[in-house]
Amino acid sequence: MHASAGFLELLIRYLRDAPTLQPPSSFRFVRVTAGAISPDICEELALRLGAPVLPGYSTTETGIVATALPPPAPSKPGSAGRPIHEIRIVREDTRQAGTEEPGEIWVRAETAFPRYLDDPETNASAFTSDGWFRTGDVGYLDQEGFLFLTGRLTELINRGGAKIAPMEVDEVLLAHPSVRAAATFAIPDELLGEDIAAAVILVDGREASRRDLRRWLVQRLVPYKVPRRIWFVDDLPRTASGKVQRGVLTERFLTQATREQHR
Repeated sequence: MHASAGFLELLIRYLRDAPTLQPPSSFRFVRVTAGAISPDICEELALRLGAPVLPGYSTTETGIVATALPPPAPSKPGSAGRPIHEIRIVREDTRQAGTEEPGEIWVRAETAFPRYLDDPETNASAFTSDGWFRTGDVGYLDQEGFLFLTGRLTELINRGGAKIAPMEVDEVLLAHPSVRAAATFAIPDELLGEDIAAAVILVDGREASRRDLRRWLVQRLVPYKVPRRIWFVDDLPRTASGKVQRGVLTERFLTQATREQHR
């Protein structure tokens, strides 16, 4: 079974609501592509589906799975596997990033399409003259060559000059036993330019206050990555493929954040 990360997040929510549902016995493994998925979700899905969950990474433009773990290869929690095509991690100054240094993920493969139709401006910014595709995704390679995804360039929160990947904060929130889903996003700030906020869905029957969650975050993140505001919600806005729409959350809470800032 192949599936996107967003689809599997929705699937696990469905399985939690249908605990008696029996998974198909024919699954040998489940491969996750197109986005990051937390180790906790991988572990829970493996138990519920009765098959190992193998994370990978892919883009529509390159037409292939760029990193993967062929079963029954050893995995590394939180990673998207090892490159099976050319992967480069590039810093803001366009120099190649070092080991475990985050940067934009570039992919080069024979299966990649050469350009977008009738969009020369996007083509110029997305493709290099030597065949690399700038994915817009952010991540890093560890010492063993495993790829770790940390977010999108367009989603990075610029908090007073410090760049924060919202996915990193999401993962810490999701590790809290009372949190079912979470999404970190930017909110405008008069002093810093942008500040950090988070929308959280609690597990049914569990409780946690904003103070509880902030205490949890402070113990696991450097101070400037801890959200200033946390809102509890019933749902998160998602695309048709299941990806959280962080920009929609910014718009949804903009008025409330501005009002709180001027108190």
